[in-house]
Amino acid sequence: YNRMSGTLNNNGYTGSSNLNGIGYGIGIETLLNKNIYLKVEGQQVQYSSSTVSGVTFKPSTTIATIGLGYKF
Repeated sequence: YNRMSGTLNNNGYTGSSNLNGIGYGIGIETLLNKNIYLKVEGQQVQYSSSTVSGVTFKPSTTIATIGLGYKF
């Protein structure tokens, strides 16, 4: 579950809306040696559509992360 606020400014028309969305993703974590690991994740989020000042929009986001960690 994801939530965002959006603001529209278009030719003098302004408005804002709160949108809810569902995300899905995949990730992998692997040891590089005894103590160091690498982590890669990706997520896609599709938000609900909204109409503000007569303009309909349906935003989405793609998020990717890469991490390096130390295991004690």
